[in-house]
Amino acid sequence: MNPGAMDRRIRIDEATETQDPGSGATEQTWLPRLTCWAEKRNLPGAEFYQAQQMAATADVVWRIRWPSAISPTPDESWRLVELADDRIYDLVAVQEIGRRDGLEIRARARADA
Repeated sequence: MNPGAMDRRIRIDEATETQDPGSGATEQTWLPRLTCWAEKRNLPGAEFYQAQQMAATADVVWRIRWPSAISPTPDESWRLVELADDRIYDLVAVQEIGRRDGLEIRARARADA
């Protein structure tokens, strides 16, 4: 892994369920788990029709150093936030690089046109 290529600041959040003490209703909140530097690699995007509207997806591969601060490793129920522009990505797949050298995170940002 090339540390010079890790020029993007990201945050990985975990979804948690909280209960409103007044109404008792549960709601999903995001708990920040890790903030780190990452390398961003854009993959070809796609456009498609969904619910009679044009939608676009942008797939990105993020590479980070091995995150010893979080356990378990992120999965599809977590999300990634690019801190420069607050763009949110859903995690699609997470793979280990080498022997705990790092993680390769495939994520998808969705923008409705």
